[in-house]
Amino acid sequence: RITQSTWGSESSAVQMISRRLGCMIKCRPFSSTVMGTAEGNQDALIALCKHRGFIFPAADIYGGMTTSFAYGPLGVLLKKNIADLWWKDFVSDREDCVGLESPLLLHPQVWRSAGHVDNFSDPLIECRSCHRRSRADKLVEETVGKTKSNGSLEELASCINEHRICCPFCKKTDWAAPKQFNLLFKTSVGAVETESEEIFLRPETAQGAYVSFNQIYTSMRRRLPLGIGQTGKSFRNEISPGNFLYRLREFEQMELQYFVHPSEAQRSFHYWVSFCRDWLLKLGIRNSSMRLHEYPTNELAHYAKSTTDIEFKFPFGWGELWGIANRSDFDLKRHAAESKRDLSYVDMVTRDKFYPYVIEPAVGLDRLFFAFLSDAYRIERIPRTDPNGGNGNANGSTGSNGNAINKEEKEEKGQGEGDSTRVVLRLSPLLSPYKYAIMPLMKKDELVHTAKVIFDKLKKHCSVDFDVSGSIGKRYRRQDEIGTPACVTVDFDSLEDQMVTVRDRDSMHQKRVSIDVFIQSATGMSTPTLRVV
Repeated sequence: RITQSTWGSESSAVQMISRRLGCMIKCRPFSSTVMGTAEGNQDALIALCKHRGFIFPAADIYGGMTTSFAYGPLGVLLKKNIADLWWKDFVSDREDCVGLESPLLLHPQVWRSAGHVDNFSDPLIECRSCHRRSRADKLVEETVGKTKSNGSLEELASCINEHRICCPFCKKTDWAAPKQFNLLFKTSVGAVETESEEIFLRPETAQGAYVSFNQIYTSMRRRLPLGIGQTGKSFRNEISPGNFLYRLREFEQMELQYFVHPSEAQRSFHYWVSFCRDWLLKLGIRNSSMRLHEYPTNELAHYAKSTTDIEFKFPFGWGELWGIANRSDFDLKRHAAESKRDLSYVDMVTRDKFYPYVIEPAVGLDRLFFAFLSDAYRIERIPRTDPNGGNGNANGSTGSNGNAINKEEKEEKGQGEGDSTRVVLRLSPLLSPYKYAIMPLMKKDELVHTAKVIFDKLKKHCSVDFDVSGSIGKRYRRQDEIGTPACVTVDFDSLEDQMVTVRDRDSMHQKRVSIDVFIQSATGMSTPTLRVV
């Protein structure tokens, strides 16, 4: 497991794998120079995601829908890695947390009691010229700066008129009066339309934990503090979805409802703010890409005692990534009053009876996916000069096939052609869709066979790619673009000396490593004895 001391570092991804798996690779400082990042370059990041199969518009053959995306093969792997790590660190590895899976379709009274039917809305404003609709508060925020999230409709209308804010679509200033727009998706249950009951797709997972709290703590015989974690789809009929994965109508949430004694609530709130921030640093988000926004009292939601957002510098600018709120005892008391059921907590030892406070760290998985990709994206210049101080391969040996290897290294480094560039995703190896790519140097049967033996050994223990198409330099570029931490190349020397070349993604340096030792480190096997011929 990666220790606290490595969190947020820019160290080599393979060095990180080395610490985690006992790998033998020792990488020198990387020789490339960063020329660009995802900041202000969102279109290039989106193009990469589509080209490499991370994520792309859904039903594109019919023109697609606004912010409706399909996760491709690599996107599914990355998304699953994020969700699995969240579940491990926030639920399964903690003695004070348990899991829950509540339904998408809850009793409609849940949302009425929680206030969503009456109050879960955003201020909508319509342009009379083009009849397109926008969020009034976001128009004001983007034009004149931060505004109160709970500003009245009259205040928003006055500000829009005072600053002559234009419609983002037609650039006119002919606005209708703003009004509140409820974000709940409505549907119905029942075989006969006239007798069906109106219900709602859930806009959040949290309420499922509140209405199940008493059942969970009694059946699991738990004392406070007790966290209930769950992941799953939620739906909001957003007025202005957009900015790629930032604001969607269908999205996946990862939420923890942490129930505590009221006297411990604020201390627990600060703990979870730090825990969430450190978790992001551990997984590679740079400290400079994050900041904390503490809400002043007059901007808090009606249920909250305190709220802090972890904001991230997305390609389009700063935006909320993770919200941590002290929700007080509002939700439990509200459901108790509306259901006429006693939802208070009774301590099984002290017999104290009270309504616990709830600390809620809530994050969207899709938005987190966007943040990890954005922070990892780099455009780098690769210098013409061989950083190893010569024309040989990285460990100074050439062997019988040294000329072939040197040619591919020159192709990658751009030797003889001036400096070249590459696109690379510097993802944490804990998140990378593939941990390794296994590559025969050429499409020769004996090389492919040897590489396939190694691939078959590794695929049972971790996600690994087998890449045989194109020159080795082009394959390195492909793997850089999808964030693979290490490439393992089988050449003709491998057939004789039973060694492979392991190439580090971040430094691009290479090291010859025994096949036996590499497989032992990568799979955790104690005494592998494998001779590939």
